[in-house]
Amino acid sequence: MNTTDYNNSLSTLIHRVLARYSFPSISEQFCQNAEKLKMRIGFVGEFSSGKSTLINAMLGKKLLPSRIDPTTATIITVEAVENLESPCRFSVQSDGKETPVSAEIFSEIATGKKTGSLVLNVPPNPTLIPGLQLIDSPGLNSLMGGHSEATLTQLSLFDGLVICLSTAHGTVPASIFEFLKREEIRDLKHRILFVLTFSDTKPHESSDKVRKDIEAQLYEAFQSSVPLKILLTNAPASLSGDLEQLKEYTSVFRSTFVEQKKALLMERHAKHLRHIGALLITALHSYLEGLDFNSAEFEQKERDLLLQIQAINQARTKENQRLEEWHLAFRKALATEADMLRPRFANAEVEDLPAAYAELDSAFKKVAEKHLNNYSPGRTLDLGPIPSAQASALLEQLKTHAKYVDKAVFFTTLAVTAAVTAGAGAGGAVATEVGGAAAATQVVAKQTVKHTAKQAAKSIFKKSLIIVAHIIKEYNPLEISGYLVKRQLNDQEIAKQLPQIAGNLADSILLDLQSHLEQTCFRPLSNQLAAHEDGLRETRAARELSVQNLRTKRNEVQKDLQDITAAMRQTS
Repeated sequence: MNTTDYNNSLSTLIHRVLARYSFPSISEQFCQNAEKLKMRIGFVGEFSSGKSTLINAMLGKKLLPSRIDPTTATIITVEAVENLESPCRFSVQSDGKETPVSAEIFSEIATGKKTGSLVLNVPPNPTLIPGLQLIDSPGLNSLMGGHSEATLTQLSLFDGLVICLSTAHGTVPASIFEFLKREEIRDLKHRILFVLTFSDTKPHESSDKVRKDIEAQLYEAFQSSVPLKILLTNAPASLSGDLEQLKEYTSVFRSTFVEQKKALLMERHAKHLRHIGALLITALHSYLEGLDFNSAEFEQKERDLLLQIQAINQARTKENQRLEEWHLAFRKALATEADMLRPRFANAEVEDLPAAYAELDSAFKKVAEKHLNNYSPGRTLDLGPIPSAQASALLEQLKTHAKYVDKAVFFTTLAVTAAVTAGAGAGGAVATEVGGAAAATQVVAKQTVKHTAKQAAKSIFKKSLIIVAHIIKEYNPLEISGYLVKRQLNDQEIAKQLPQIAGNLADSILLDLQSHLEQTCFRPLSNQLAAHEDGLRETRAARELSVQNLRTKRNEVQKDLQDITAAMRQTS
């Protein structure tokens, strides 16, 4: 795959992945126009190896500080700018903002007396064209803290290297061998210039020998078939006007970098895309780690809803139990009240029964209102008459019994009196006929008449019986007996009817109270219960949907990671 196809394929993939995520910083870097990317040529070497001096020679004047002791203490970017007539110096702060500075301040920052990095904009020349940046870096073996680290951090951004070796040393320093072993150097091997600086420090023959020795050492270190470009330069002489001392170097520099601008930009774009891809892979891994499902919120919501459902069910059960206990106590209170009114009905005359019934009605109402207020304070209940069907039937039955007993007593008394007064035979016949009409005391009347008739036949007792007859007429003991019979019958009927009336009243009021509770208590509780149960179902459905969406999202992220990783493994 050629560089153009590689860039297009990787760029399309990165664009598609970035569209699905929120990585603003990566997106911003990715959207940089490839045409605006700069070619960055790094100048690397040990301190005082001639890096700054060589750049000054390329510029045609001394703009960068240079001495035999460690001089460059920071990264200095030298860039040709179109239509620029004179050099412009800038300091670069940590936020990337460029601030114009004087040559004096520039020198102080360059030598480490002040902090910051530097930018030097210069007019273009045939060697330094617009879009090409020369990066002057601190020495690799500098004893000053952070110098080597500053250089190494820039290595991945370089598109080419100019490695400066002092001819005076006569060999490749160990620090350079270690530098050449770095992974970042692999893609730059065919764009490295090895420059032997200060060639004037040795005779020409010695310089050539040094060049051959260094060439052999470098080939052994690289173990590569790629031809190495090793050049002799004399930058100080070039600055003094002897341009021949830099002729070979400028020619090779142009062919390696300037004339390969388009190819370099394409490779620079590919490197830029690989850098974005690496950032994206790191970001996707972090994003994937953050996609763990957090069930705590759903579990807490479920627990809250279940507790609310449990509380509602407990409230309903408690209210039902309370209602049942109230009903039993209410029935008992009405039964007690009915039992207390039993004698009133048992002793009542026919004409007194409506009054007794009114007392029953009033007594039951008071008991009902008291118990109802105890259960539901402030609640009023229109009781109306005590269940009229049973009460009316009770009244009619009691009246019938009263009349029936009164008639029986009347006829029985008449029969006995007649029998005693008449004496023998005929009185017995009359007594028997009249006594037969008394239904409730028929047996008692017959026995009394027969016994009295027999006694009346005996003349010896006739006068005595007449006296007895007068006594019966005067005191009427059977009337007293009839009253007792009437009371017993009434009492028996009351014993059957009043508890039933009390129970029916309790049940009737219970139904009314249940209807009231259904509207004011149970229905709202049922509505709350239904709402909480719906909420529980919705929470569980939402949890399942979240798990499913999370699973889908994780699969998408993993697929994107696989695609980008595979694309990054390809070579342009």
